Amino acid sequence: MVNNLEYYKVFYYVASYRSLTAAADALAISQPAVSQSVKQLETTLGTKLFTRASRGVRLTQEGELLFGYVAKGYEQIELGEQKLKQMLNLDLGEIHIGASDMTLQFYLLPFLAKDTGTAMLFMLCIMPLIAVVSSIAYGARNGFHIVFPVAAVLLFIPTIFIHYNISAWVYAIVYGVATLVGTGIGAIFYKKR
Repeated sequence: MVNNLEYYKVFYYVASYRSLTAAADALAISQPAVSQSVKQLETTLGTKLFTRASRGVRLTQEGELLFGYVAKGYEQIELGEQKLKQMLNLDLGEIHIGASDMTLQFYLLPFLAKDTGTAMLFMLCIMPLIAVVSSIAYGARNGFHIVFPVAAVLLFIPTIFIHYNISAWVYAIVYGVATLVGTGIGAIFYKKR
């Protein structure tokens, strides 16, 4: 194998442009440096990769074979670099958010649900379900206490002013009732222990 992978880069550009001069311009190096790199690669591989044509160069049969593999490799490297840049610019990748159920329910979900349809799904289905499930868990662990439903209402109040209009007070009442019922159901399991 050739020790200097730069030769393959030069080969890729010369084969793509079918011209030593155009490849030199694209690589921002001199045309003699391109010629020297091609000559070194040909010497190392023991075969001619290009023939001179009236305008530029043409790949030999051996050059065509090699170019098929080099092009795939070079394009994969470029794609890998693009994906890496996207990841570093946070255009690609994953984000992991850790939050308690109350923080998730009352602050993060409304923030993440920007469009009206998704927000309504969260507000009318998912958040009340989370409120009921978390209050049942609370009631099953601690018995019935009014603290959890009151906390649910109090924690929802700031989101009314941050994300919604004044009519969202109805949701605070709905979540208070849902957590009150859930805590009551959980308390039944607490008494059975």
